[in-house]
Amino acid sequence: MKSPSIAFFDSKDYEIAFFDKEAVKTGIKFSYFKDHLDSNTVTMSKGFDGICAFVNDDLSRKVIKS
Repeated sequence: MKSPSIAFFDSKDYEIAFFDKEAVKTGIKFSYFKDHLDSNTVTMSKGFDGICAFVNDDLSRKVIKS
């Protein structure tokens, strides 16, 4: 069975350190992007099972539909 994969946008170093520890425990594959999620970067999330967005990311209808 394939491990789930999550794309993190607007990742900070302390978040990466925390979630990397969780990845070892859970088997979830996390990928980190320093960029904010928006209409220009949403294509980076293609192929992931989910995304993690933060307060400064764009979760507009256009981005969600993409």
